[in-house]
Amino acid sequence: MTEIKLPQPIKNPFQNILGDNINLLTNNYLPIVNCVEDGKDSQDIQNSIMLELISRAVLCSEYNGVEFPGQAHSVLMIDTDHKFKVESLAQELQKKVRQVAEAHFRSLDKKDRKSLRITSKEQWQIVKKSLARLQILEIFSHQALEIALCGLHSLLRNNTNISVIVINSINTFFQEL
Repeated sequence: MTEIKLPQPIKNPFQNILGDNINLLTNNYLPIVNCVEDGKDSQDIQNSIMLELISRAVLCSEYNGVEFPGQAHSVLMIDTDHKFKVESLAQELQKKVRQVAEAHFRSLDKKDRKSLRITSKEQWQIVKKSLARLQILEIFSHQALEIALCGLHSLLRNNTNISVIVINSINTFFQEL
């Protein structure tokens, strides 16, 4: 996925629905994807964008005074096409955590590196805690999707820790006319 940072923030189409909170996840920029350059189909692009959005949402915002590119939100993902791979999300989280840990290590004085670095064990703990913030509701029929969407209000009322809802391929069970 090619992501281009624009000099000026662009109006997010989800702004009216989600308010200012969407900007915390997207850093005021929407990903701009060049399909020809990447050689990916639309499903790969959708999965890449979803991985980026979910990883930014569930990843912690700081650990031992080190800032991370996340928000530590709990996410409910309603998966209807069953193509989302948790392993891919774990790899994306590991990559982000490793990049921050390496940058932090390089920023430390040589005498402080041994005591203040983020160890691989701590990195894995960050990834595990981030993955624990993701809840996946797998849907296998249009009736189950309708029931899930109708019950979403009571589900959120009982689980106040959920901050983000992602619906993957909502049109899976409905054919185009």
